[in-house]
Amino acid sequence: MRSVFATSADGLSWDLEQIALGPSEHSWDRRGARITSAWESDGKWIASYDGRASAAENWFERTGFAVGASADEFVAVAGPLDREGRTLRYVTVARLDDGLRLYFEAERADGANDLRTTFVPFTG
Repeated sequence: MRSVFATSADGLSWDLEQIALGPSEHSWDRRGARITSAWESDGKWIASYDGRASAAENWFERTGFAVGASADEFVAVAGPLDREGRTLRYVTVARLDDGLRLYFEAERADGANDLRTTFVPFTG
């Protein structure tokens, strides 16, 4: 599993340009790295991504963060983020005027997953 940068002139036909983020060879995300959101901040690109070490972890992905000078090539810099060994995945970030709105899936103590959201205000 890897994330590929693609471009489109019309939103219907896509050209696959290059791998934007791939698995790390000997790390928690060696089975895959799937970008879930990307945004530009202060001239750099930041991406949240899901990763896992093995096929057995298919339902137990964890989250990492990657940075890049452009939207087509990222380097993993943080992760895995999890919640005391429980699933944290599909983190999607929406930038608002006064902060960030995060949407994500998180495992409950009983093993079921919830879709959640939280707001992180910008501090000045």
